[in-house]
Amino acid sequence: MGKIVPNSYQKPNLYTDRLMRFLTGDEWKTLDYALRRTFGWNKTQDRISVSQFRNGNGRLDEDGQPLEYGTGLSQVAQVEAIHELMRFGILMEVAANNARKEGRLWALQLDESGVRFDLIKERYAAQQDNHRRKTAKARQAAVESRVRPTGAEARSPSAVEGVVPVDNFIGLTDRPMPPVCGTDRYQSVGQTDMGLTDRPIPVCGTDTQKDSRNTKETQLERQLEGEGVRASWHALVNFCDGDEERAGAVWRLSDKFAAVTQLRQPSPATADGCAALVRDWWPNLKLVLEQADGDPEAAEAALTEAVQSMDSRRPRLNVSSPRSVVNVATSVLAGRRRGATVTPAARPRGMAGIEAYATRRGIND
Repeated sequence: MGKIVPNSYQKPNLYTDRLMRFLTGDEWKTLDYALRRTFGWNKTQDRISVSQFRNGNGRLDEDGQPLEYGTGLSQVAQVEAIHELMRFGILMEVAANNARKEGRLWALQLDESGVRFDLIKERYAAQQDNHRRKTAKARQAAVESRVRPTGAEARSPSAVEGVVPVDNFIGLTDRPMPPVCGTDRYQSVGQTDMGLTDRPIPVCGTDTQKDSRNTKETQLERQLEGEGVRASWHALVNFCDGDEERAGAVWRLSDKFAAVTQLRQPSPATADGCAALVRDWWPNLKLVLEQADGDPEAAEAALTEAVQSMDSRRPRLNVSSPRSVVNVATSVLAGRRRGATVTPAARPRGMAGIEAYATRRGIND
């Protein structure tokens, strides 16, 4: 086909032939959006912010509808996808975010030798191995849940130490299970698969099952929590323009602020918690760190002094988030640069005149 299809854009064969199999859906959507923003406009580079990756460029058509919708990913998923594409050498950062906050300048890898196939295939092999282990555990759990030796069979030597009699071995079958007690009279409706479940099936009408938090569920929750924290860390590093040292300082400053104020810090292990940190906590704490010239100890000391100053004022100033202490912490740091000390309970201007008036009128009594 020699004609160019209108309203279309090119895609290098490298991406479809060599990379598509190994990339996740989130990564593939992110890569495709970057292609649209570059090759789709006859450009080799373009500035794209994380919000534009997620929701498009914000432009509307004549009917007031968005011209593009972006990938539709969450903040955490989008940052993770960008980070992985950068790690594999597919998406390349040419320049950092500019003063107008238009996003970082991106370019696409067109040289096959520049793609880190070793890292891509290493991750893919680990994913496949993890899937095989999960499948094996699920099959084993299904077999064990369907074979329950009772009575004389349970006391037989073959039932000792987990050895299942051959006659009782059911496994994965295309035939429905027979009744196992007198009250079990359910009808089989063309059943072709027993399914893979982590709970044993009911054996009679009186066999009520209760949900329990077994070890596998607990391990899965811990794994998901760890993945959530790693995703939040990647989001913070991306927010700090790839500076891991500064990201670590902001992370510690966040813990310090929560400890000093006794406020509950959003959990970095959840998507909602990460979104709250990105929206309300990290930008303000990063600002305090920048006002402290990047010195984490000075930033923590200023933050502590600012909170104490707000607590000691009358009426007491409420501390609800890092945003509420930024101005006070900035004043503390500015005073230290001048060699001045900040009075925690400074009297408001004009207070002396108000007190004199109240004394004359007898209001103080």
